[in-house]
Amino acid sequence: MISLTQQYDAFEDLPWALVYQDMASLYPDAKFILTLRENEMDWLESIKVHTARRKWIGHSLIYGGMRAKGNEQAYLDVYREHASSVREFFEAEGDGTRLLEITLDGKKRENKDEGETWRILLKFLDMEASDEVIKELGDFPWSNRTADFMGLEIMKNLAWFWDRFMFYIEEALLGAGK
Repeated sequence: MISLTQQYDAFEDLPWALVYQDMASLYPDAKFILTLRENEMDWLESIKVHTARRKWIGHSLIYGGMRAKGNEQAYLDVYREHASSVREFFEAEGDGTRLLEITLDGKKRENKDEGETWRILLKFLDMEASDEVIKELGDFPWSNRTADFMGLEIMKNLAWFWDRFMFYIEEALLGAGK
C-alpha cells in the first residue's frame, strides 16, 4: 500500500480509512477529511444498499458481516468508533491543521452558503479560494448519492470503471479472492 501512496496525491474510502494513523505518521504534512452523515441512520441505510449490491470481503473484516442488513448494530458501532478515533488521534496532535470534518447531506445543519463551504475546503487544502474559483466550482456536492450524478452518461461509465478498478485493487491488497 505504501508504494501506491508514493504515486498519488489523494485517497478516499477503504482501505485508506483503516490506515489513517500510519499515513499521518508517514506523511506529516498530509491533510485528512473526515466525512460523516448528518444522521447516522442515513449512513446505515446507504451502507445497507451498498453492501446488498456489492460483495466484498473487507466488509466482513471491518464490520463483522458481509452485509449491513442483519448486522446494523455492528456497522453503527464501527462507524461511531471510527469517527471518534479519528477525532481523538488528530486532537492529540494538537495543532488542529490536519483534519477537516465535513458533514455530507448537512447543508441545513452547516448553515453555510455554497461559496463559504467551498472556501473552507479550499483553504484547508491550501488552494486558491477566490470568488472566481468558487463560481467555477458551482454547487457544493452535499451528497454522495448515486442519483446525484448518474444521469450523466460519462459518470455512469466512470462509476462502473471505478467500481471494477477498486474491486481488483482491494482484492489484490486483501487477498479477497484467495
